[in-house]
Amino acid sequence: MKKHSLAAALVCLLHSAPGRADVEKVYHPYVEGHKSDVEFQSLYKLDDDPQIDGAQRYRLALGHSLTDRISVEGYLIGNKTANKSLALDSFEFEGKWQLTEQGEYSSDWGLLFELERNTRLSEWSTSVALLWEKQWPRWTLAGNLFFGYEGGSLADEIEPQLRGQLKYRLSPAFEPALEMYIDEYTRGIGPVVMGSKRLGVNQLHWELGFIIGTKSNSPDGNLRFLLEYEY
Repeated sequence: MKKHSLAAALVCLLHSAPGRADVEKVYHPYVEGHKSDVEFQSLYKLDDDPQIDGAQRYRLALGHSLTDRISVEGYLIGNKTANKSLALDSFEFEGKWQLTEQGEYSSDWGLLFELERNTRLSEWSTSVALLWEKQWPRWTLAGNLFFGYEGGSLADEIEPQLRGQLKYRLSPAFEPALEMYIDEYTRGIGPVVMGSKRLGVNQLHWELGFIIGTKSNSPDGNLRFLLEYEY
């Protein structure tokens, strides 16, 4: 298939398939061997619609790298809306497979697998994502292409999502970036800042971003925060 035909097919798919994906984070294809981590994520939505404004999502995870190519992670997920208090309503299992050695090729590649159970709706959902990253001396460009499935009709429930991040590696402690998220219900782009601090052999990593909705049915703003301790 020619490159322009593949691009056109991808754009068509992203604009036509249904989806309920959300702003979370951009994944990188790398796995650091025999490390464990604790991760906390939060998302706060701002919108003119009072049913959306103030909605919150929290994710708490424990992860471990089984080898220098494969890692696993388990999440507890809670949601809060304008009409409902915070409730733990989902859990998720995640596996990452680093396909190539960092720097082995012009770009680095990985795969991500997710399995989520929504206990409130008694539904299972699965997704697989292709992870890509290209590095230059000061810049990093990363992309995630997700395909998710929630029960019911396969033709109606395939959910693609595209995530991207362009990052400037100013210093390990402070790295500004620009992120975008695209799916059927979300069109968003906005600034993110992040950094890492070495604590002996361990590491503390943080991210803070504000993703601005660019589509009428997207939230006006998504304030996302991530804190990860790797040991």
